[in-house]
Amino acid sequence: MENSIGRMFLVSLFPSFQRLAMNRIQQVCFLALFLVGFSLVGASPLRAADVMVLGTFHFANPGLDLVNTEIDDVLAAKRQAEIAAVVDALARFKPTKILLEYPSRQDRGFNSKYRSYKAGDYSLSRNEHDQIGMRLAKQLGHERLYGVDEKLDLDFDSVFEGAGRAGQEKLVARMGQDIEKIRKKIGEIQGPKISIARSLRAHNDPEFDGQEFYVVLAEAGTAKNPTGAKLLADWYRRNALIFANILRLIEDEDERVLVIYGSGHKSLLVDFVKHHPDHQNVSPLGFLPEK
Repeated sequence: MENSIGRMFLVSLFPSFQRLAMNRIQQVCFLALFLVGFSLVGASPLRAADVMVLGTFHFANPGLDLVNTEIDDVLAAKRQAEIAAVVDALARFKPTKILLEYPSRQDRGFNSKYRSYKAGDYSLSRNEHDQIGMRLAKQLGHERLYGVDEKLDLDFDSVFEGAGRAGQEKLVARMGQDIEKIRKKIGEIQGPKISIARSLRAHNDPEFDGQEFYVVLAEAGTAKNPTGAKLLADWYRRNALIFANILRLIEDEDERVLVIYGSGHKSLLVDFVKHHPDHQNVSPLGFLPEK
């Protein structure tokens, strides 16, 4: 009788034991898959590249940024010698591709000018695409350069207006003050008495970030019309699209990619590179001249 009761008790428990066992098996399988997946993230990549993001100011000062400052003529003999020293220094990185801040749809026209430059039929403009990009590409024997930019309409006016309508007077005042701080900082790191190399080193210093301004904007507006958050999202979206274009141009193992871009983009692009499991960020500070 007792044996029968015992057997009945065990039988009654069997479904519970069965479910428990299956749960254990599922957990072990999940853990195994997780560990395999985690190991694959750290496994040897299919395409490994050294990526250097060189943050620059705009040599021609086209007036397209939120904060624009006056600069002296980079075509002057003194500046040309300084740019030549910068190009020689960057050549030590030995980039296999040079990527620039213009849309890829302009590749044909830009590279037509580059071929003319190599043939001696084109004089370099003031733009950093020419002064650094073309000079370096010619020095290294590159056949072409690559545009990776993505344009989005960042409506800063709507952010200020949205903050004003939301009664965020203190935020409006702070945004204005932040713009003046950025303008003052840029004025301190570039000017007639500061060499191109020293200015570029300052623009590529990790302390020269610039993202704080965009993050502060996120508060502007209301929950129904978050003008600041929308602009912040667009800013991140633009840089993510640029980064995607960079990745698509990494085609071979052991590529060394130089990305020459406005310094406002630098910290985000560097963060993207650092967080990508396949590629290695290379700081330009180890190459740029000290003076």
